[in-house]
Amino acid sequence: MDISIFETSFWTAHPEMRFAAELDDFYKKDKSKNKKESSRIMWAIQMCEQPDSKFYNRPNKYEEMSKTFLKNIKINWKKLSSIVESYRDTALSDAERALTSWNETIKMRDKSIKQLYQELLQEGTAMLDTKALRDVDAMLAATPKMFDDYNKIKATFEEEKIHKKGGQTLSLSDEDAL
Repeated sequence: MDISIFETSFWTAHPEMRFAAELDDFYKKDKSKNKKESSRIMWAIQMCEQPDSKFYNRPNKYEEMSKTFLKNIKINWKKLSSIVESYRDTALSDAERALTSWNETIKMRDKSIKQLYQELLQEGTAMLDTKALRDVDAMLAATPKMFDDYNKIKATFEEEKIHKKGGQTLSLSDEDAL
């Protein structure tokens, strides 16, 4: 990928994104020269949210974008969550949104289960709550079914990707196999 694309205004490269009211408001509120600040933020959002992006699966992708790509822009991603949602609603297909939702859910679930285990085990063996441990084990046992569901959504996404490419069989480089 030619990274010089990120020097181009996001709004010039994707003018249709301004038809989404919330994104247009975000654009209009930007007081920086040539709307450069909102453009950089939108490029960062795109890199984090597009399933084809190399950053899509990064665990702390937004924090990394803040440090590496948005260096001089002070940003609060929680305050921009509605902009991220508007981007998703505008730029992602149903399958891509479902894939994103499952990714987030699985990450939160894994983190929560790990935290539950740690809390239960830190209480000490004398007071160990075996019922709670069985409940956490049951959650872990349900994980393979969740991954099966996730893989079905991912397969739909992959099929959709092929249709977007005009029904062509993807080359190894298109599939990132090389």
